[in-house]
Amino acid sequence: RLSPGSRGYEELAMSWNRIQHTMSDEEELSYCRVAGRLGLDPYDESSPDLSELARNLDPALFEDLSDAAFVEELQDATDWTRDMRTKLASAPFVNIAQYGKPAADDLNNPSWKTGVLAAEVLRSKLNFDYTNPRSELESLMGEVLFTSHRFEETGPPSINALIRREGDGVRIGTVARSAREQRFKACTGAYLGWVSRAGEERAATPAFTRRQQAARAFAAEMLAPRAHLREIAPLHGFTRDQIEEIASELFCPHETVSWQAYHAGIPLRGDDTSPLPQVSLLEMQ
Repeated sequence: RLSPGSRGYEELAMSWNRIQHTMSDEEELSYCRVAGRLGLDPYDESSPDLSELARNLDPALFEDLSDAAFVEELQDATDWTRDMRTKLASAPFVNIAQYGKPAADDLNNPSWKTGVLAAEVLRSKLNFDYTNPRSELESLMGEVLFTSHRFEETGPPSINALIRREGDGVRIGTVARSAREQRFKACTGAYLGWVSRAGEERAATPAFTRRQQAARAFAAEMLAPRAHLREIAPLHGFTRDQIEEIASELFCPHETVSWQAYHAGIPLRGDDTSPLPQVSLLEMQ
C-alpha cells in the first residue's frame, strides 16, 4: 500500500528483505528460533550473543537448554554442559537397538500418552511382565541406573541429564541427588536417546515441551506401570504409607507412584496435604 520510493516503503522493504534472508539461511534461522524461544529480539544489539552461548554445542542440545533455562541462567547452563561433555564420552552406554522403533508422537493426543505408549510397546517387544518392573528395568538399562555413574548430585536447575546417541546405543549422564531420582532421570534419558538421530546430543530438562513430557511419562511408566498398580491396589485405594512402600519396592520416587496411581484412576486416601485430587476409578473412566 506504500508508494515505491517513499521512506516508509524503503524501511519496510529492508525489513522484509532481512526476514527473507533469515528464512533462507539455516544458521540465521536457527539463531532466530532460539531467540524467539527465549523471548529475545534477534536484531537487538543489547541481547545476549546466542552464538557464543551455543558455541561447541549440538543445536538440538542447545535447543533443549534454551527451552528450559531462563535467559539469566543460560550462560551457567551452557558453560556447565561444555564442561560435562568430556564426561559424557565415558558415561554408561545403553544399547537401544533392541528397543525397536519408538512409538509415533500423535499430535492429537497429549504428550504423556506418547511416553506411556512407548513404554507399553517396549515391554511388549521384549516380552516383559509389568508385574516385575524393577528387575526388568535393571536388565534393560544396567549400570546407568546406579548413582555411582551419575555426573553430579547437583547441577544447573534446567538440566536433569545429558544424552548422546551413538549408533545402536545412547550415553547418559545424570544429575541426581538420590538413587531413586537417578533411576527416573536415567529412564528419561533413555527415551530421549531412543527418539534422537544418530550422533545427536540432547538434554533431559524440566521443560513442558512435548518431547520432555513424553520422556517423563515414559520413565514413570517403566518404573511404576499403571497396570501393576491397578492389580495390587486395595478396593478403596492407596494410603500415603502404601504409596511409599510401593515406591521402596519399585525403587522409584514417591511422587512417581502417586502420579501413576492418580492417572490409573486409583483413589489416594488419608492424605489431606497431597496435591493430587482424590478421584475414583469410575470418575476417571
